[in-house]
Parts: sequence; C-alpha cells; structure tokens
Amino acid sequence: MAAAPAPDALRDRLIAEARTLAPPTMSFDRSISAVQTAKSGATESERRADRWTGSSWVLLSVNGNAPSADDASKYAKQTKAAIVPGYYRIGLYLAGATSRTTDAQGRTVYHIATLPKGSINVGGDVSDKMAADITVESGASPYASRLHVFAKAPFRVMLVAKIDSLDTVSDYARGADGKPVLVRSVNTITGSQFGKDGTQRTDAAFSNVRNIENAR
Repeated sequence: MAAAPAPDALRDRLIAEARTLAPPTMSFDRSISAVQTAKSGATESERRADRWTGSSWVLLSVNGNAPSADDASKYAKQTKAAIVPGYYRIGLYLAGATSRTTDAQGRTVYHIATLPKGSINVGGDVSDKMAADITVESGASPYASRLHVFAKAPFRVMLVAKIDSLDTVSDYARGADGKPVLVRSVNTITGSQFGKDGTQRTDAAFSNVRNIENAR
C-alpha cells in the first residue's frame, strides 16, 4: 500500500480554495493566438475570441471577424468535451503533489511527478506522460501564481504523431474580489504529424473573469 502523504497545511489550504472556483461559478472572456511554424519556416496563424458563460462556450470572433457557420460548427465540436481552464485545476494537481522545494526567491514549489488521469488531452489522454511544477506566492493569502506542465519525454499519439516536447505555462493572480484567477496560458508543442515537422504555440489571455452571480 502507498504511504499516506505527509501533512501539509499550505497545500491543503490551496486545494480548499481552488475547489471553490469550479467552472459553474465563473465566466470569462478568452483571446487566443495560435501560430503553427513548419520546419521550413512557413507559418500559419489564427486569432480567436470566445467566452465561457459558466455553462457553455460561445465563439465571439475568428481573425477579427464574426464567425461563419463553418467556424461555429468546428468550434462546437472542439469545445464539446474541452476542459475548461481555470484556477480550480490547481486543486486537482496539488492533490497529487509528490514533493516540495523552495526556489531562489524563497517561494514554495510543489512537484507533481505524473498528472492525474484526464488532465491533458492531445489526441487522447496523455496525462501519464506529463509532470508539473506549481509555484506559490506567500503572504497572508498564499496562492499558486504559476503552473508549469511539461512532457517528461518524447511520446507518440495514436501512432500518427510524435510529440518531441510539450510545455504549458499558466499564470494566475488575485482578482478584484480577492479570488485567484487565470490570466494567461502559453502552450508550445513541437513534433511531427503525417511526416510534417513543426512547432505550434498557442497564447491565451483571459479577461473579465467574474463571479457568475455578478455576470448575469
């Protein structure tokens, strides 16, 4: 039997707060910039703005224009089972923390050796191939200010794609109401699919994060 985790009051406090901030309690706007760079140097980009209402996703624009019927159809399929981003996920990761250290600034950093099942989906659940570090800001109201998720080693997805590296950095801050919110997330994937090598960087900025009672 696995040993029970050592008592950690800070971790328990962070988990408790994160669990009060589930998707149905909040709404927010998100601006996404995605750039695909091929090994040859050729690039493709797309800008998208959408909104989480507390119960569903709404596509606002694509490349600065109102979404077409085709855009809306593709978006509906993409978001049908998509994980809603947010600070609440910090609780999920911290529950699986395997160790903690202190960085050069004196901040506590929790380490998660393997992410919980269902955490990362890239053509399928690849959570077991990922690890993470969570940096905590201290003070009277400590909170996780950064989540760094990364692939432990190159891996394949459904035999048709190889991921050489996958790295996601999410930054959080306390909002006007004092609750921690996600403000930015940058995801970078390098690898190959169907014989084509390249890198995809997706930069997401979050705004108008608010309590759902105040958003209605």
